[in-house]
Amino acid sequence: MADTCGTVGPAANKLVSAGTRVYTALTHGFFSGSAISHINNTCFEAAVVTNTIPQEDKKKHCSKVQVISIPMILAEAIRRTHKRNPFPTSSATSLIV
Repeated sequence: MADTCGTVGPAANKLVSAGTRVYTALTHGFFSGSAISHINNTCFEAAVVTNTIPQEDKKKHCSKVQVISIPMILAEAIRRTHKRNPFPTSSATSLIV
């Protein structure tokens, strides 16, 4: 979860200065206050966020924001849990493949 992105930005910048590429993955991107400014001013390759909160307006102001749609993944997880067969294989990857 990310609100202002005031913590994750400086951490990303330290990692980049050490020679890495940084992506951030967020379940819930609240992006309040100066969050978009923080993201724009970090060295993130991308800030990947789910669509649990609408992000259309944020994407207009920050090209680094990438949204992943998750309703079908959640529906499938609920269906499998209801049938008491949450993961028929040894991995949760089957939910998204």
